[in-house]
Amino acid sequence: MIRRFKNSNFILSLFLFTIMTAYIVFANDFNFTDSILKSAVLILLFVFLYNNYFIIEKLKFKKSSTQNNFSKNNNIYTTVMKSEFNHLHSEIFTNLNNHINNLNPSSFLSIYFIDLKRSSISIKESNNSSFEKKISLDNDIIKEIQKSKKRKIFKKNDNFAGWKKIVNKNDWSGAEILIGYPIIIDAEIIGFSLIYNEHFKDIENRDLKYFDSIINNYVQNMKFLKDFNNLFDDNSFNNRIFDYFKNFKLDIKVENLFKNIGTLFQQYFKYDRLIISICDINHEKLTVIYVDGKKDDIVKGAEFDINNSIYGESVLSNKSIIFNNAEMDINSHTRDKIFPIVSSPVRLNGKAIGSITIERMNYYKFEIHESLKLEKLSIALGKAFEWSNDFKLIENAAIHDGLTSLLNHNAFLNRLDQEIDRCSRFQTNLGLIMLDLDKFKKINDTYGHLYGDFILKEVGKIIKENVRTIDVVGRFGGEEFSVILVNTNVRDCIPLAKRIVEGINRKTFIFDGIATNLTISAGMSGYPSMSKESKELIKMADDAMYQTKKNGGNDVTIFQS
Repeated sequence: MIRRFKNSNFILSLFLFTIMTAYIVFANDFNFTDSILKSAVLILLFVFLYNNYFIIEKLKFKKSSTQNNFSKNNNIYTTVMKSEFNHLHSEIFTNLNNHINNLNPSSFLSIYFIDLKRSSISIKESNNSSFEKKISLDNDIIKEIQKSKKRKIFKKNDNFAGWKKIVNKNDWSGAEILIGYPIIIDAEIIGFSLIYNEHFKDIENRDLKYFDSIINNYVQNMKFLKDFNNLFDDNSFNNRIFDYFKNFKLDIKVENLFKNIGTLFQQYFKYDRLIISICDINHEKLTVIYVDGKKDDIVKGAEFDINNSIYGESVLSNKSIIFNNAEMDINSHTRDKIFPIVSSPVRLNGKAIGSITIERMNYYKFEIHESLKLEKLSIALGKAFEWSNDFKLIENAAIHDGLTSLLNHNAFLNRLDQEIDRCSRFQTNLGLIMLDLDKFKKINDTYGHLYGDFILKEVGKIIKENVRTIDVVGRFGGEEFSVILVNTNVRDCIPLAKRIVEGINRKTFIFDGIATNLTISAGMSGYPSMSKESKELIKMADDAMYQTKKNGGNDVTIFQS
């Protein structure tokens, strides 16, 4: 209707303009009154046409802006859906899924992206078939997440109708919980991450904080995929980078990250030597971790003072540098004569942690475009470092108890299964110790939970100090601890178990001016003499531990069938 009105205005203005032009051209009689009238009408017509022109231009601009915004969002969507990114995206999702599963095995995860027509969202990755493949953007739960632009929690008994359009389920208990996150890249929502659990009581506050952390990590990695796509204007160069990352794994070791990388550099750079070096923890020395080409005076493992080496220049400045036939005094590990060199920093979270340096010994100068290409490769490798580092940090948080830093319940169970599998393959033994503090509830009730937390941390340290480095220690839950004694017959574990019990008995725990003493009870079982199943071994050790408590505590008992 509005458009029709504006079109009518435009036609009317053209019609009036035609009539007035004809009147001016064909009216030969001249008088002062006619001249004033003609001028007034022409001025009004000009204003009318001028206004109409701006209305039309404004509509064009608005339409153009809308198309550009959609194009921007569409570009992000297209990028993350590209086939070249499938491996990296799958690896990122697998990482995300594993961390959530380690923390809360009863939670299910699904990732959705907004469709090109922007009317619905479609599933990209999921670890459970209960999630619907496509969800309308009009779904009230999705709209609520979209509106808030942050994490939202929905319980089934809340007044939301969209549950059945998200999770395909017939029998609802009313205790179900859904945690939704918008995936925001460059201020645009491109999709949603949904975490579903059958019962809201299975989600603790610490779970939510952890979910926040790993979803944010996922979003940052998705942003990198988008930026990565925009980084390279050379399709051939771009495809070679993707080929290099095809076998990339988040848990890859640093030394394996650079396997076969020489082939990539050789294709795009002419050089006599390629050196990749990484800083030590104090940011004082560089260690060469990869060398390709001339190796007569520099080999893998060589170290350089970061402040007194050409290889440290890009690290110190945190930017790419080019040296062409410069004379410099550097340390004895490198030659006095500096041939053409281009060096770019490898960054972790924006901070230079190493450098990639290319050298020529024929005085053929490096050009700016070569430095830019090396910078792009450095960014890609830096992101690989960042992914691996983030993976280790999140994995560490996922498998360790936040209070004692020991393995948490799920991680300990996984390790027990792994050790049993190893014992089975190599025909060896292991011992399992379950320990539980005696009368710990009284400590908590008398002195408070902060004092109780202090006790738990100190007990964890005592246990850790009394086992071998190859043994595995975990906080099984509450005031209960567990130890796997690797390659040890259960009878041979008794002295070590008694040492732990006696160490805790002798310890006086002092915190906030309060001193107390307590004891611990231990029970033991062994593989394969007692059982070959992890659950049975745990139950046996647990039963033996409770037998110790019945006998007065502060001792060790081996399971007796």
